[in-house]
Amino acid sequence: MVLKKLMHYSARHGWLFLGSLLLIISYLFYFLPAFHAKVLAYTGGTGSIDSTFLATPEALYELVAGWGAEGRSSYIADRLSFDILWPISFTMLHFFAISWLWFRCRKDEWLMVLGGWLALLPFAFDMGENILAMQFVYLFPEKNLVLGQWLSVMTTSKWVTVLMVETLLLVFIFIWIKSLWFRAVSSGSRDL
Repeated sequence: MVLKKLMHYSARHGWLFLGSLLLIISYLFYFLPAFHAKVLAYTGGTGSIDSTFLATPEALYELVAGWGAEGRSSYIADRLSFDILWPISFTMLHFFAISWLWFRCRKDEWLMVLGGWLALLPFAFDMGENILAMQFVYLFPEKNLVLGQWLSVMTTSKWVTVLMVETLLLVFIFIWIKSLWFRAVSSGSRDL
Protein backbone atom coordinates (compact mmCIF):
# COMPACT_ATOMS: atom_id res chain seq x y z
CA MET A 1 0.00 0.00 0.00
CA VAL A 2 2.78 2.47 0.93
CA LEU A 3 4.77 1.42 -2.14
CA LYS A 4 1.78 2.05 -4.40
CA LYS A 5 1.17 5.51 -2.90
CA LEU A 6 4.84 6.43 -3.25
CA MET A 7 4.84 5.28 -6.87
CA HIS A 8 1.71 7.30 -7.65
CA TYR A 9 3.25 10.35 -6.00
CA SER A 10 6.56 10.01 -7.83
CA ALA A 11 4.76 9.32 -11.13
CA ARG A 12 3.07 12.72 -10.94
CA HIS A 13 6.20 14.56 -9.77
CA GLY A 14 8.78 14.29 -12.53
CA TRP A 15 11.29 16.32 -10.54
CA LEU A 16 11.95 13.18 -8.43
CA PHE A 17 12.97 11.28 -11.55
CA LEU A 18 15.04 14.21 -12.86
CA GLY A 19 16.70 14.72 -9.46
CA SER A 20 17.67 11.05 -9.22
CA LEU A 21 18.95 11.18 -12.80
CA LEU A 22 21.14 14.19 -11.96
CA LEU A 23 22.39 12.39 -8.84
CA ILE A 24 23.40 9.33 -10.90
CA ILE A 25 25.08 11.52 -13.52
CA SER A 26 27.06 13.31 -10.80
CA TYR A 27 28.11 9.94 -9.39
CA LEU A 28 29.14 8.64 -12.80
CA PHE A 29 31.20 11.67 -13.78
CA TYR A 30 32.48 12.98 -10.46
CA PHE A 31 32.52 10.40 -7.65
CA LEU A 32 32.85 7.11 -9.53
CA PRO A 33 36.10 7.92 -11.39
CA ALA A 34 37.85 8.87 -8.12
CA PHE A 35 36.41 5.83 -6.36
CA HIS A 36 37.43 3.56 -9.23
CA ALA A 37 41.00 4.91 -9.12
CA LYS A 38 41.12 4.24 -5.38
CA VAL A 39 39.83 0.67 -5.86
CA LEU A 40 42.39 0.05 -8.61
CA ALA A 41 45.13 1.26 -6.29
CA TYR A 42 44.32 -1.12 -3.44
CA THR A 43 43.28 -4.09 -5.55
CA GLY A 44 46.25 -3.82 -7.86
CA GLY A 45 43.87 -4.02 -10.81
CA THR A 46 42.67 -7.51 -9.83
CA GLY A 47 39.06 -6.36 -9.52
CA SER A 48 36.51 -6.13 -6.78
CA ILE A 49 34.04 -8.59 -5.28
CA ASP A 50 31.19 -6.32 -6.44
CA SER A 51 31.97 -6.90 -10.09
CA THR A 52 32.16 -10.69 -9.99
CA PHE A 53 29.50 -12.95 -11.45
CA LEU A 54 29.11 -16.62 -10.46
CA ALA A 55 32.46 -16.55 -8.63
CA THR A 56 33.46 -19.54 -6.55
CA PRO A 57 34.52 -18.99 -2.93
CA GLU A 58 38.03 -20.05 -3.95
CA ALA A 59 38.14 -17.38 -6.69
CA LEU A 60 36.95 -14.77 -4.18
CA TYR A 61 39.73 -15.78 -1.75
CA GLU A 62 42.31 -15.47 -4.52
CA LEU A 63 40.96 -12.03 -5.36
CA VAL A 64 41.07 -10.81 -1.75
CA ALA A 65 44.53 -12.32 -1.17
CA GLY A 66 45.97 -10.04 -3.85
CA TRP A 67 44.82 -6.86 -2.07
CA GLY A 68 47.12 -6.95 0.93
CA ALA A 69 46.17 -5.89 4.47
CA GLU A 70 45.84 -2.19 3.59
CA GLY A 71 43.69 -3.00 0.56
CA ARG A 72 41.37 -5.18 2.62
CA SER A 73 41.03 -2.44 5.23
CA SER A 74 40.20 0.12 2.51
CA TYR A 75 37.67 -2.26 0.96
CA ILE A 76 35.78 -2.58 4.24
CA ALA A 77 35.78 1.20 4.74
CA ASP A 78 34.41 1.70 1.21
CA ARG A 79 31.50 -0.67 1.90
CA LEU A 80 30.48 1.64 4.75
CA SER A 81 30.55 4.83 2.68
CA PHE A 82 30.40 4.84 -1.10
CA ASP A 83 28.79 1.43 -1.45
CA ILE A 84 25.81 2.47 0.64
CA LEU A 85 25.16 5.75 -1.18
CA TRP A 86 25.59 4.33 -4.70
CA PRO A 87 22.89 1.62 -4.34
CA ILE A 88 20.50 4.14 -2.78
CA SER A 89 21.06 6.41 -5.79
CA PHE A 90 20.50 3.77 -8.45
CA THR A 91 17.48 2.42 -6.57
CA MET A 92 15.94 5.90 -6.52
CA LEU A 93 16.60 6.28 -10.24
CA HIS A 94 15.08 2.91 -11.09
CA PHE A 95 12.10 3.41 -8.80
CA PHE A 96 11.28 6.94 -9.98
CA ALA A 97 11.91 6.09 -13.64
CA ILE A 98 9.57 3.10 -13.50
CA SER A 99 6.89 5.23 -11.79
CA TRP A 100 7.26 8.12 -14.21
CA LEU A 101 7.26 5.91 -17.32
CA TRP A 102 4.35 3.82 -16.06
CA PHE A 103 2.32 7.01 -15.54
CA ARG A 104 2.99 8.03 -19.15
CA CYS A 105 2.26 4.56 -20.55
CA ARG A 106 -0.95 4.11 -18.54
CA LYS A 107 -0.51 0.36 -18.27
CA ASP A 108 -2.05 -1.92 -15.66
CA GLU A 109 -1.38 -0.86 -12.10
CA TRP A 110 -0.12 -4.31 -11.11
CA LEU A 111 2.74 -3.80 -13.57
CA MET A 112 3.69 -0.56 -11.83
CA VAL A 113 3.66 -2.23 -8.40
CA LEU A 114 5.65 -5.19 -9.72
CA GLY A 115 8.15 -2.75 -11.22
CA GLY A 116 8.40 -0.91 -7.90
CA TRP A 117 9.16 -4.10 -6.01
CA LEU A 118 11.57 -5.16 -8.73
CA ALA A 119 13.41 -1.82 -8.43
CA LEU A 120 13.97 -2.51 -4.72
CA LEU A 121 15.44 -6.01 -5.19
CA PRO A 122 18.91 -4.99 -6.45
CA PHE A 123 19.23 -2.70 -3.43
CA ALA A 124 18.38 -5.54 -1.05
CA PHE A 125 20.86 -7.89 -2.74
CA ASP A 126 23.53 -5.16 -2.82
CA MET A 127 23.17 -4.48 0.90
CA GLY A 128 23.33 -8.23 1.59
CA GLU A 129 26.41 -8.43 -0.62
CA ASN A 130 28.06 -5.54 1.26
CA ILE A 131 27.45 -7.13 4.66
CA LEU A 132 28.75 -10.51 3.52
CA ALA A 133 31.71 -8.97 1.66
CA MET A 134 32.80 -7.00 4.73
CA GLN A 135 32.60 -10.16 6.83
CA PHE A 136 34.40 -12.19 4.16
CA VAL A 137 37.27 -9.68 3.89
CA TYR A 138 37.43 -9.08 7.65
CA LEU A 139 37.84 -12.80 8.37
CA PHE A 140 40.59 -13.21 5.76
CA PRO A 141 42.75 -15.37 5.74
CA GLU A 142 40.28 -17.64 7.54
CA LYS A 143 38.34 -19.58 4.92
CA ASN A 144 34.60 -19.83 5.30
CA LEU A 145 33.30 -21.51 2.15
CA VAL A 146 29.64 -21.12 3.14
CA LEU A 147 30.11 -17.37 3.57
CA GLY A 148 31.93 -17.24 0.22
CA GLN A 149 29.11 -19.15 -1.48
CA TRP A 150 26.43 -16.83 -0.05
CA LEU A 151 28.49 -13.83 -1.09
CA SER A 152 28.62 -15.17 -4.64
CA VAL A 153 24.85 -15.79 -4.59
CA MET A 154 24.18 -12.22 -3.39
CA THR A 155 26.49 -10.66 -5.98
CA THR A 156 25.05 -12.72 -8.83
CA SER A 157 21.48 -12.04 -7.66
CA LYS A 158 22.23 -8.31 -7.57
CA TRP A 159 23.41 -8.31 -11.18
CA VAL A 160 20.52 -10.49 -12.38
CA THR A 161 17.93 -8.21 -10.74
CA VAL A 162 19.68 -5.07 -12.06
CA LEU A 163 19.40 -6.59 -15.54
CA MET A 164 15.70 -7.33 -14.95
CA VAL A 165 15.03 -3.73 -13.86
CA GLU A 166 16.94 -2.32 -16.83
CA THR A 167 14.97 -4.61 -19.16
CA LEU A 168 11.68 -3.45 -17.65
CA LEU A 169 12.78 0.16 -18.10
CA LEU A 170 13.60 -0.49 -21.75
CA VAL A 171 10.15 -2.07 -22.24
CA PHE A 172 8.47 0.95 -20.63
CA ILE A 173 10.55 3.34 -22.76
CA PHE A 174 9.55 1.42 -25.89
CA ILE A 175 5.86 1.50 -24.90
CA TRP A 176 6.08 5.21 -24.10
CA ILE A 177 7.74 6.07 -27.43
CA LYS A 178 5.20 3.91 -29.24
CA SER A 179 2.32 5.72 -27.52
CA LEU A 180 3.87 9.11 -28.40
CA TRP A 181 4.18 8.01 -32.01
CA PHE A 182 0.55 6.81 -32.15
CA ARG A 183 -0.64 10.09 -30.61
CA ALA A 184 1.35 12.07 -33.16
CA VAL A 185 0.03 9.99 -36.04
CA SER A 186 -3.59 10.15 -34.85
CA SER A 187 -3.44 13.91 -34.22
CA GLY A 188 -1.80 14.39 -37.61
CA SER A 189 -4.60 12.47 -39.35
CA ARG A 190 -7.22 14.72 -37.71
CA ASP A 191 -5.56 17.74 -39.25
CA LEU A 192 -6.17 16.44 -42.78
